[in-house]
Amino acid sequence: MNKVPSGSAPKRGKVTLQKGLEHLAKVFLYMSLSEARRIDFNEADKEAKKLENLGPKKRAKAQRKIKGPYNRIMVGPETWPPEESQHKGAGEVTPHMRRGHFRNQPHGPRNELRKLVFIKPTLVRGDLTNVNSVSTKNYKVQ
Repeated sequence: MNKVPSGSAPKRGKVTLQKGLEHLAKVFLYMSLSEARRIDFNEADKEAKKLENLGPKKRAKAQRKIKGPYNRIMVGPETWPPEESQHKGAGEVTPHMRRGHFRNQPHGPRNELRKLVFIKPTLVRGDLTNVNSVSTKNYKVQ
């Protein structure tokens, strides 16, 4: 049996937790923006309404069969360019969506201060694609 050096497992757990919390904070900040794109899926609410119409015995049986539908939110840009298989020349980039993200923007005298700003999603090299060829891609936040 391999021995784990003392202190390394808790340290890894702490780093993992910190990364998870940072990601969660970014999601909450994004969702609070007016530009955030979201689609609500209320599957658990729909299942609950179906169960209301059943009698007590059938309701209990149906509740046991349900594996756990839940309400969720799909987050992401409205459009996403298709994958292009052809090789581009040196220095050329394939059209793609660059995800929105948060960054600490320098400002103030000699850029010594920092403020958290959201960089909106953008289409990189949109001039190489036509508007109708861009498809959608959603992100699932659970």
